[in-house]
Amino acid sequence: MADAPERGVYYGLGDERVAEVYDVVGMDPRGSGASTPRMECEVPDMTIVPRPDDADFSRITRDAIATERACQRVDGAARPHMTTANTARDMDVIRAALGERTLNYFGVSYGTYLGAVYGSLFPDRLDRSVLDSSVHPDGIWRDVYTRMAPAYTANVERYTPWIAERDDVYGMGSTPEEVAEAFEETSRRLRENPRDDVPGLPPGATFGAADFDFTVGYLARFQGEWDVSASVLWHLVHDVPFPPSALSASAEEPAYEAFNAGLFIAVQCEAEWPDRLSGYYRDMREVRDEHPFGMGAFLHRPQPCTFASHDPVEPLVDLERDGYPTGLVIAGEFDANTAYDGGPAMAARLGNPLLTVADDGGHAFYSIPGMSCVTDAVDAYLVDGAAPEEATCPGIPRPSDVPRDPAEAAGIGVALVGARLAMTDAYALSAVRR
Repeated sequence: MADAPERGVYYGLGDERVAEVYDVVGMDPRGSGASTPRMECEVPDMTIVPRPDDADFSRITRDAIATERACQRVDGAARPHMTTANTARDMDVIRAALGERTLNYFGVSYGTYLGAVYGSLFPDRLDRSVLDSSVHPDGIWRDVYTRMAPAYTANVERYTPWIAERDDVYGMGSTPEEVAEAFEETSRRLRENPRDDVPGLPPGATFGAADFDFTVGYLARFQGEWDVSASVLWHLVHDVPFPPSALSASAEEPAYEAFNAGLFIAVQCEAEWPDRLSGYYRDMREVRDEHPFGMGAFLHRPQPCTFASHDPVEPLVDLERDGYPTGLVIAGEFDANTAYDGGPAMAARLGNPLLTVADDGGHAFYSIPGMSCVTDAVDAYLVDGAAPEEATCPGIPRPSDVPRDPAEAAGIGVALVGARLAMTDAYALSAVRR
């Protein structure tokens, strides 16, 4: 059984055994941080709209075109060279500068693709490798993003039965269908009458249907916090004011550059994107009905790269493991950032064993409180030199006891929601209105 986690959000390499054995080297990838040239394009904040109306399509398209033109104007000739393959080449320059014959690699999320690209380009320079929360090796990048919508739905379908079983506390319905309908009714109400008293809103902002739809899907992912997240939804579903403890709760901001929107878009454009708008519009219509919570149809819309100002400078790297040792791939069963099927696909592509984290919607599992099974398996490989093996680890346990009064948990619930949103990947960082 996984050990009970403390309340909170964690990230980074925090395991002491790795630090005792390895020199842990990080870098600002080209285009970010203190690297030069740095991508400076500022993308306007946009609310995630999981269910865009047809009337929104032309505005969405115009926004994508305007963003592409703005980034091209600001970052210009450097943008085509902000590719994963070039970042992998930069890593090898760092390896050589440090005087190391080989390197060992740990990567999370997009970093799993970067690690696979590095091993494919420099197989004689890579020793041990761990790819945690792996992207799918095919469909870079559009298909990687569009896999997120059904993954969010799968989490909502885990969450609604848990809430229904506690109808005496939350009063949202005694069946999953009734809870889902309560969510739908709340979304309809907030479309007509957005709230301006939701914790975390800046002055003058409101919390409407799109915000609610995203929040439901997002909170559904983290089953270890369902008791406090359901208390947040309780206030929204029943349209009651948040208590002072929730209004005063806040999350600590990350002490690092969490996201560079201009670089993110430049890396997206290393791949070809469909250019027929009718296909994007068809997908948005489909997805907004089938997967209304979480990201919904947001990532199916036309992207800046749909209107790229340049062609990719080189083909994507063919991923293979030919010449470096067997590594380990990790995937969460309900991870909605990098949907689970990417893990088995990456493991098969590289001939690596797969470690599955069962019944968990989180993202990044190594060195996380409550994930000792994962951490032990990775340490056995990285530190002790044991051969990586196919395995399944349990996810964070679901809460059994819940507060009898949802208002009691609202303060910690709001703080956790804020912390989760502050560190969520890619589009959630750039797009959630705050």
